[in-house]
Amino acid sequence: MNSTTIKFLINIKNISLGPNKKLITHCDSFSLSVLKVLYSSGLIQSYRVLDEGKVIIILRSVFNKTLTTSIKLVSTPTYKMSLDYKKISSLRKTTNSVMFFSTDRGLLTGSECKKHKIGGVLLFIC
Repeated sequence: MNSTTIKFLINIKNISLGPNKKLITHCDSFSLSVLKVLYSSGLIQSYRVLDEGKVIIILRSVFNKTLTTSIKLVSTPTYKMSLDYKKISSLRKTTNSVMFFSTDRGLLTGSECKKHKIGGVLLFIC
């Protein structure tokens, strides 16, 4: 995970901690794929890509609490945590968090990795 994606995720977390639920930020191709997976897993309400490389993100909130306040970065450019299928299966039983993995099939959640029986690099947990 590169530094622009890390800044992108930190921006999402910081906005979710405040009263504002709308974020306008820069987005590269990998950050856009992260955004698609966050949307498909139901952690953000919507997003719209603007023409100049920016994106508008509207965060999802349940009972006045946004779902992205608990984003925790695991892998950084200098440290990568790789997990195989067996480790992912055992972690899914013990945690209630959504885990996001970078695999050879793209960016997937922990449940999708378990369904496809593949491992990958754990990027972040939400």
